[in-house]
Formats: sequence, structure tokens, C-alpha cells
Amino acid sequence: MATREEVRAAAVAVLGGIAPEADLTALGADVPLRRALDLDSVDFQNFLIGLTKALGVEIADREAAALTTLAACMDRLAARSSPR
Repeated sequence: MATREEVRAAAVAVLGGIAPEADLTALGADVPLRRALDLDSVDFQNFLIGLTKALGVEIADREAAALTTLAACMDRLAARSSPR
């Protein structure tokens, strides 16, 4: 299982590939990702795919809608991810 910080690091790494111009160090855990980083639906889908690969988890559509912030990603994915 990955820790919350490992999930955060994976999410930030994936976002860095999608929005390389963004200052991800300043991104708060409770800030809505799509709004803060100006992610469109394709960008967000790529984020979910990247998380799936990085953490070894499947993300169902109903769960994807809840992964709106780094905190939500950490809360929902840390407990069930497999180590890579």
C-alpha cells in the first residue's frame, strides 16, 4: 500500500506531465485540480490514467468524479494502492 504522501507525490508527478507550466509546489491539498490547473476533460482523464499506472489501482467512473483535489486522491487511493 502507498502512503498518503506517496499518493500525493504520484499525483503531482502525473500532473507535472499534463500541466508542466503549473507551479505544483504551491497547489494546496484542498484546491480543485481542474479549476486550479485549467484541466479539460481529456487532461483529467489522462490524470486518472496516470494515477492508475503509477499506483496500480483501477479507478471506477463513479470514483473518478470524487477525485477533485489532492486530498481526495490521498484519502481514497492510499488505502488500496499496491506498491510499484
